[in-house]
Amino acid sequence: MSTPEKSTSQTNNRKNSCKEIQCDCNMMWSIVQQMSTKRLCDSTGKNEGTIIPVYRDRAERIAATYARLYLETEDYGDISKKGRFYWMALGAFASKTVACSLCDTRVALIGTVFKGLAKGNLWLFMISADGTGIIRASAIVLINACQIEMPPNM
Repeated sequence: MSTPEKSTSQTNNRKNSCKEIQCDCNMMWSIVQQMSTKRLCDSTGKNEGTIIPVYRDRAERIAATYARLYLETEDYGDISKKGRFYWMALGAFASKTVACSLCDTRVALIGTVFKGLAKGNLWLFMISADGTGIIRASAIVLINACQIEMPPNM
């Protein structure tokens, strides 16, 4: 595994100024995984939060995020390209189904099924939203290069 690159830049007073940096694949995966995790947290302060503890609520948040990604209303979306990430629409329906299933007392009685649905929904979201986040934040060429270097826990 490569080490993250360090970048330093002087602060200036120009509005919307940027410093271009080069991120390796591990850094890109880390950044978008942070973005995905942030979507599943309730903010408790600046850059602080706690993950939503109720599985059903978390599944509903995941479904809503999938829908926003499909509709291109999420950060960096392009409404003129609505539908290009069609698998996000499928994810929205699937996650909503999981949320409804978690409300069913028959599912709640079988702990392994209940937790399996909740955890599976979470991990599928982390993988699919991360991939879509990278596509949106960088070139598709980078995705092809990063697939080889994708961390083993993904």
